[in-house]
Amino acid sequence: MSIYKTDNMLASRTITTRQSKKKQTVDETKNMLIGFISWNIQNNINQSKMDELIQKYFYNVELEPDLVIVALQEVPVDIAITKTRKSFKEKFYKKIGDMLSNSLKSYTIIDSYDKPSNSFFTSTNTKQKNLNLFTCANIVSGVAGGYGIVTYIFKREHLTIPIIPTAVKERCIDQTKGYCVVTLQIGDNQSIDIVNTHMPFRDEKTTSSFTNEMLRWLRVHNFRSDAQVVLGDLNSRSLLTPECYAKNITTCEDDDQSKYCFIKDYLENMTLDESIVVDPAYSKVRLTKLTKDNCDISDRISKNRLLDGNDLYKTQAKDMIRILLKSDVLHTKMNTLFPGFREDIISFLPTYKRDESTGKFSLLKKESSTVHGRLPGYADRILFKGKMFTFNSHYMPLSVVGNDHLPIASMVQFKLSDTNQHIQSEEPEEPEEPQESEESEESEAPLQSEHSEQLEKEKRTKTSKIPKRKKNTATNKILSPTRTRSSKIPRRTTKKRGGRSKSCKSKAKKQTRRLKRI
Repeated sequence: MSIYKTDNMLASRTITTRQSKKKQTVDETKNMLIGFISWNIQNNINQSKMDELIQKYFYNVELEPDLVIVALQEVPVDIAITKTRKSFKEKFYKKIGDMLSNSLKSYTIIDSYDKPSNSFFTSTNTKQKNLNLFTCANIVSGVAGGYGIVTYIFKREHLTIPIIPTAVKERCIDQTKGYCVVTLQIGDNQSIDIVNTHMPFRDEKTTSSFTNEMLRWLRVHNFRSDAQVVLGDLNSRSLLTPECYAKNITTCEDDDQSKYCFIKDYLENMTLDESIVVDPAYSKVRLTKLTKDNCDISDRISKNRLLDGNDLYKTQAKDMIRILLKSDVLHTKMNTLFPGFREDIISFLPTYKRDESTGKFSLLKKESSTVHGRLPGYADRILFKGKMFTFNSHYMPLSVVGNDHLPIASMVQFKLSDTNQHIQSEEPEEPEEPQESEESEESEAPLQSEHSEQLEKEKRTKTSKIPKRKKNTATNKILSPTRTRSSKIPRRTTKKRGGRSKSCKSKAKKQTRRLKRI
């Protein structure tokens, strides 16, 4: 059963987000809608989970985008001594692509690209190759639990503007973290670089070093499109404790009354539906700026906040969103880590860390017989670079459980160039015009000639008149627009004592004579 609402013949469509209840109209001849879904998926490789992921996305957006980009991280990798990459491609990469194709019935997967050919014997400059958009399919990744990074691209059927991948590259760092990138050519003269990445979480220096190297690597390999998208598990966290970047933190046992433990209890007592609501309301909570020497939330917020039984400053969802967002590493250091990039407004609670079976917040991690605390975080993100992207308030988590991350999704408008607007406005089939008889054409000819003569007459009469009112410099009166430039408008003169008037030149001569007499 399809839940999609489509009308390909309309020039504009109305977008509605079920969570934010906002409506916007999109001019399809000037813009293209691009949808993004990113999920740290782990072992949720089955058809029912893919169906749920796609259905939840379209349920919230209520409209079909022209392109759908699906980015997955921590895809399982089988342990094999040889041909690990080939085994991963056959068992996971193609299998997931087929599952997504079954879920996206009105879309076509883009599974090939035009690779430039340097061969002397080829007649063309490009050759078709399979689009293998994945990385980190190696033995170490398989032993560590599977850290494959894969990307899929789907385009809407009957889309008039061509979408062609032109460049593909991937890189795996330390066998488990990395990025894969593809350049999509949109029509004749536009392109987008799409980067799917899984970043490390260790400390600020490691994060900064990874992002700097990734952006440098993109430039070196000529991924320099004016429009770029970076999405995936960026592993950002909300720093709330004195340890700042510590991975293992307090579990809030022994009646710990700290403000962080209040945040932990607040989040873990929410239901799944409550924890994914998009709440754009403004919060008045004030916090001091996050720094590497001032991470503890107790030092950055009022003493009257985050207290049990405080009815005067009762914490609401909008307050918690503001507290966690102002403590988020990537949000506070966006210009440093990703210069030139931006993201849609975050009006929701973090996607990490969640219970795998219920999807509720669970800020604990069991490792063998030991239990460690975990920070909440906006780990899963979608960043954009370029003026052609317009946000539609469709940045949201999806209530798909199965891992300690919830999926993140977005839909944006991509402004087409003038050339691509012409391509987009073309219809697949033009309707045939009804044939008219010769008699009707002959009868309409004199009517058209009479109409054209009448238009020319009106044009002449309009140009002969002066529409603007002219001001008489001598009398300071406004002349009517029907008056023409005639003797009624006196020439510019200078007044002289005695009532007579002379030109400026004679006056200047008289002044020189007086000076000579003196």
